[in-house]
Amino acid sequence: MNQKMYFIFSLFACFQARDLEWYQEHRRKFLSKKEASNYSIYMSGLPVEYRSDGAVKQHFVEQNAHVFEARVALQIPNLEKNAMMRQSVVDKLEHAINVQYVKGVTPKHRTKMCGGKMVMSIPEYNKELVELNSKISSEIDNITYVHQTRDGEDPTLKEAEREPSVKDEDEVKASEHVDGKKQSVAAGFVSSIKSLVYSEDGSARNAAFISFSDLTSTNLALQACHHHKPWVCEVQPAPKPEQVEWKNVGTSNKSKQIGELLSLALTVILCLFWTIPVGFVASLSNVESLTELLPFLKPVVENNPWFGQLLAQLAPLILVGFISMLPYILLAFVGLEKSICLASLQSPSLFNKVAWFTIIQTFFVSTLSGSVTSELQKISENPSYAVELMAKALPSQASYFIQVILVQNFLGLGTELLRVSPVAQAVIRHYAAKMTGYDLTEKEMNTTIMGLRVFSDPLEYYFGSKLGGETILIFMVLFVYGTMSPITCYFTLLVFFILAMGFRNQFIYIYPIANDSGGTLFTCFIKTIIVCMIIAQVILIGVVGLKQSPIATALLIPLLISTFLFQWYLNKRHYAVTRCLPLEDCSKIDRENEREGMILDFLKEAYLQPAIKTKFAFPENHDKIIETGETNSRDPLSSVESTSP
Repeated sequence: MNQKMYFIFSLFACFQARDLEWYQEHRRKFLSKKEASNYSIYMSGLPVEYRSDGAVKQHFVEQNAHVFEARVALQIPNLEKNAMMRQSVVDKLEHAINVQYVKGVTPKHRTKMCGGKMVMSIPEYNKELVELNSKISSEIDNITYVHQTRDGEDPTLKEAEREPSVKDEDEVKASEHVDGKKQSVAAGFVSSIKSLVYSEDGSARNAAFISFSDLTSTNLALQACHHHKPWVCEVQPAPKPEQVEWKNVGTSNKSKQIGELLSLALTVILCLFWTIPVGFVASLSNVESLTELLPFLKPVVENNPWFGQLLAQLAPLILVGFISMLPYILLAFVGLEKSICLASLQSPSLFNKVAWFTIIQTFFVSTLSGSVTSELQKISENPSYAVELMAKALPSQASYFIQVILVQNFLGLGTELLRVSPVAQAVIRHYAAKMTGYDLTEKEMNTTIMGLRVFSDPLEYYFGSKLGGETILIFMVLFVYGTMSPITCYFTLLVFFILAMGFRNQFIYIYPIANDSGGTLFTCFIKTIIVCMIIAQVILIGVVGLKQSPIATALLIPLLISTFLFQWYLNKRHYAVTRCLPLEDCSKIDRENEREGMILDFLKEAYLQPAIKTKFAFPENHDKIIETGETNSRDPLSSVESTSP
């Protein structure tokens, strides 16, 4: 057994060292891509004197960094609310136009849910849209004016220098429809400035996104210490623009620390209470323990032996159901951590929580069976009893864990290949679209309705829950039972082989790669695997120790020490060199980009808040109501007002 342990764990250590070399190479390629996130950083904890675009930019310019643009995040709750209202009106108007010109029916609706006035939809929605566009445009102009003035710029000169050819298409359209827009903005400028003073809109948050013209400046800024206080001017890599959680941008350090502590506390509490249902499910595989826990089942099992066999077979299936619910519960806890990245099943924090849940619940709670309370009390009195308990119970549960990984992975892969969930969603969405009437154009037929997606528009594959739950469980079973029950190695090999074939097909032909994080989860996975190796070695040493083999036990101590040293060795530099792109690579790529004359359009307004980006919004089919004479003049306001419902 000792030889097997040394062979298996040494082999996995070699695999991990080789995989880290592969990861470092591909990580550098990812960090050198021409993407906004690779050329930008996020700085939080800005002092008051830095809370303007010009001040932040000047800070880095003084450090000889090549800054492309700096964007201080703003508090704009009212603008964001109006932008959401406008998007809702745009969607309604677009559908109303489709009803008019596809079905040939004049759409009407009530202004209120109960007892409202019946009006013609297109003129009414068009009027609301024009008012919201005018309001949002004025708010954006005023907010921009205030912050440009604070930076010492002349916004009127800057606006005059803009070429008509580079104006937004929607802005050109709006300028054609709304007469006298500049005069109305100027007339209401004073009142708008007063509203900014007395509202939250326009006030600067304590965070900013800074984009640089070259990779060298980006990575130098990312690794530098920018302030003598611990949590002031703290920097971290910027997420992709589409993955920014803007409501968390600028959250104070105190709020983030409290959120992380609360998330951890709720996770621990859930873990403790989760032992009750999981412990009960684990006891199903042991009929004797189950009848002791629930005495009324004893006569049923004695009179019907098949019932006991059924319970033993159902236990892995029920446990898989419990485990599949876990990531979504923990995802709610991840949201409390106030991360600037959108909380998703791809989150490293979620991966860590799911992985530890899997380790604790599978290899600790399953050993307690029906006597959870009494065993926990013994462990609290004598922590070393936990090793003895697992060493006694785990050797007899090899078949149970083999059933768990087979059911969990084959059932999951079967439903994945058959696309059961997407097909069900597509069918429900089809009937929902028929009932609501949102099936008139190709765009409507491909639009997500009430969270239901069409079959041709799959979600990204989220590795966090898969790696943290199912894959970690397979490795844990392999590490613990690979030497005690060698047949486990063949079953885990079979599982990995079939999963590799199945998911390779899915990744090539089904799933998009929009959520590619450049291997962020890989380092979390490697670190967790090493911890699993250490836990498994402790358990196996306990098993050998219970057999009263002091020499064999002593010979395993060097293996455990070697694993700790291997972990310590990797933590020194192997993970650190993957956090940023090495300056050697940065300089080389920057020289190549300079020779090629790289255009930095992908950085322009990349981290400008979405609500500020768009002054005017119109449906894609808005031109139809203009071409067919739906409006009577070039000014939408006058045309709508002259239309009687």
